[in-house]
Amino acid sequence: MIIGILIAGVTLVAGLYNLDKGEISFWMVLCGVVIGMCSMLFGIITIHCPKCGEKWIWSAIRTQPAGHWLGSIMHDRGCTVCGSRFE
Repeated sequence: MIIGILIAGVTLVAGLYNLDKGEISFWMVLCGVVIGMCSMLFGIITIHCPKCGEKWIWSAIRTQPAGHWLGSIMHDRGCTVCGSRFE
């Protein structure tokens, strides 16, 4: 997920930097958006608690304020539902 988001960011920046160069930059920006969205969706669907099955990213997005969900994922050291610790 992180690698996909990094690739999306680089593609977006390259496309926006070359926006005046023609149609190729439009496709770079579009590809960057699609790659970013697919990476986020992949993380939401696949990352879950091994004990209870709670999807951690979706749970954080659903329950945390808009500006805080990413920070809560990075700082939590256990499942917010069952309390299972993860390494």
